[in-house]
This record gives sequence, C-alpha cells and structure tokens, in this order.
Amino acid sequence: MTSDLTFIPFYKSWAAGLDQLLKKLSSVNAPKVLKNGKEVAAGNYLQNSFIEQRPEIIYTNCLNFLKIPESIKIFNLKKSLSKNEIHTLSQRWAFYKKDSKTVLALQSPSEHISDTFSLNYGKEVRWLEKEGIYGIHIRNIVSNLLYKSIQVKCFQKGLKMSETGKIYFPFGLLTKDKLRFEGYTGKKTWILVASERHRAIPDKPPQTFFYHLSPKFKIKRGKDGFYIAQLFINLYLTGDKGEPLNRRSETARQKAIRKSWWNNHFLNRSIAIVSFLSDGDNKITIGDISEEQIVLSGKFITYEAPVSITEGDIAEGLESVDEKILESINSEELEEYDEEREY
Repeated sequence: MTSDLTFIPFYKSWAAGLDQLLKKLSSVNAPKVLKNGKEVAAGNYLQNSFIEQRPEIIYTNCLNFLKIPESIKIFNLKKSLSKNEIHTLSQRWAFYKKDSKTVLALQSPSEHISDTFSLNYGKEVRWLEKEGIYGIHIRNIVSNLLYKSIQVKCFQKGLKMSETGKIYFPFGLLTKDKLRFEGYTGKKTWILVASERHRAIPDKPPQTFFYHLSPKFKIKRGKDGFYIAQLFINLYLTGDKGEPLNRRSETARQKAIRKSWWNNHFLNRSIAIVSFLSDGDNKITIGDISEEQIVLSGKFITYEAPVSITEGDIAEGLESVDEKILESINSEELEEYDEEREY
C-alpha cells in the first residue's frame, strides 16, 4: 500500500529533510501554528470571569542591599591556615582568600579572631573606584564577600552547615522547631523548620528520616551597579541517625514534599527566614561596627500588576488537585506533608 509513496529522506541531512517536509506541508495547506497562539491559549484559559480590574502585588525572592562598606580591607597572615582553620574562620568572619598569606574583607575581624589566626591589617582600597584588586575583578570579590557575610549571619543566628555544604535549621534552635512570623497576608502564622518524616514501604514498617529547612542565597549585580540577594528555599534531609541521604533518595523525598507546596508556601517560608534573620525588623544588619555594617532589606522587592486574578473557580479546584497528588504518592514518596497553620 505504500509502494507508490515518495518518502522525504532525513538520513542525508536533518536540516534538508526538515526543510523539504515544511515545504510539502505548506503546499498541501496543512494547518499552521498561529502567530498569536500563546495569546489565544491564555485568553481561552483566563476568561474575563477570572480577571479583576484591580492592582495586585507581585512578590519576588530578591532583597536589596541598603548599605555596603565602601572599602575593602586587606589582611596578611603570618602563617598559612589548614583546611580546618579556614572552615572555622569562615563561620565567624567573611573573607575572600587571595592566596595562602593574603585575605580581603569588607569588615574587620574581632580582636579574638585576629589573635587566634594571626591576622595583621595591611591597607584598604575603595572598591567603588576600582575595576579589580590583584587582577581579580571587583565584582567577583564584592559578590563573594556579600554572600559569605550572609552565611556568617546565619551561623550567628544558630544555623548549621551540613557535610554537603547546605546551611539548615537544626533541631532545638526554636521552641518546638516552629518559626513564628507575620505572613504576607498580615496574619501571624508559623512553619516547621525541622521535623521527622516517614517514607511508606509496602509490607514493611515506615522508614524514618529527618527534614530541615535550608535557605540558600545568591548574590546578583544589576547593570547600575546595585547588588541584590536572591533567596531560594531548599531542604536538607537526613536518615534516622542524622546521616546524609544518597542523592537518589533525597531527590525522591524532596519532590514528594515540594509537590504540596504552592506559591504561597514558598513565599511564607521566604518571609519567615528573612524575619528570623532580621529579628522581625525591616532590615538585616550584619556587623557590629557602624561604618562597616552591611545592611540588607528585610522586605522583598515587589511590583504592582494593573490587574489581578480572582481565586474563584481556580481556588475551588485546588482541593481536588491536592487529592490527586496524595493519591499519586507511591512507595518512593512520602505520607506526610507539613502545613502552615495560624495560631
């Protein structure tokens, strides 16, 4: 039945074959993709009943730096530091290691740190007037120091670092491991920052593991030279003895937990972490010496959309979506999901 058909050859060249195929489809007037297909699809889904003519606040996961010291300080080491010493020092003081005997910083170390690690002050450079120091681009140095400064702030607030380099909330840091804060709706609420979880296994007892909220920051620089910190919500998971899970197991459990998280869950967790680091203030202050302080906004950058999407039928469908998610959980996933609750 196909003996009289002429096939379009692709074995010589995919590009030539595709070109010939498109010409053939055009010659027989085959249906084409609409130029405004995305608009048509969006219009079909977001009917007028879903759109309300009132402004709506759109939240980002970005925080502005309100204050950054204008000078970078250069310190000399009397001796090279071991890996353990560097690890210990990095949890107490933010520095950029130029080589084994020279480090750069935006803030001065305490006298105790200087004496313990044999640090000698060299000089300082106004980084706003420089393109680089020691041949290293100034953007890379400042971004690195801002990132490490936030890490040090996390350590000062009691967060820990895992063997894999994740910063997380340990058990016992907060009362009942609950972080209380004011959510984006203005109501007081709380989230669990650490808890026990169970993985269902057919015909076997549930497998226990532990869950820790793990914030991750990235530093970005705008075209105008301003810096922002972008917050991502991660999870640190361990076995029943506190040991890190292998990559496959952790990925499966992460997916299972995140399936129940919608935009409001991520937003509230982000607000909770920033509220914790800022002690409920409108800014996160890093450092004790006033002129050397790094100040990060305690409020996420927001924008105002001219229209808003009404919850209506969309909200009514969320419960059925949640049920489908729960039904789809298999033995590789979880039985429990943590929920936000008001008090």
